[in-house]
Amino acid sequence: MPLLHIPTLLLTMALLYFIMPTVTYVVLNGRRQRAVTLWCGGDLLLGLSMVLFALRGQIPEWATFAFANFLMFGGVMMRIQSLRRELGTPLPLILMVAGVSLFMLGFEGIRLGLRDDLLRLQYHHTVFAVLFTWLAALGWRIAAQEQYSGPHVQDSFPPNLSCRADVHRSGLALPQPPRSGR
Repeated sequence: MPLLHIPTLLLTMALLYFIMPTVTYVVLNGRRQRAVTLWCGGDLLLGLSMVLFALRGQIPEWATFAFANFLMFGGVMMRIQSLRRELGTPLPLILMVAGVSLFMLGFEGIRLGLRDDLLRLQYHHTVFAVLFTWLAALGWRIAAQEQYSGPHVQDSFPPNLSCRADVHRSGLALPQPPRSGR
């Protein structure tokens, strides 16, 4: 018998993805910027995708494969858009829609067309490794930018803090931002 029950782990992660952004959104009541709303909304989509993954085998396949992956990709893209907005370089909506469409076309093409589970898993993990690396790089750019911005910096901006946690969980090494001579 396996030590860990995967659906239970996914539901626990989903619970965290529901609690953390909700608390963040409530705590930042006075500073509800568009970037914070995007970040928290992205986490809620990730939480919902985890619930759907946990229910695989109990609800229709289209919900646990296609829709869950659509929500997951959309949630990560919302987090990326949040950090890009914070940096002042938001992505055009058409590029985000194109990215989601291309990901889903590739994922569903492999799942339904080729029916190769290993290739589908490799595709999924490669795409999300790239997205989380991009997210980490954006977080690092914000950290480097804030290092030189002085005392008016919003040190508690949630995406900056949470992004480093995502990088740590993913096992990626993230270089430290440059230190100032102060």
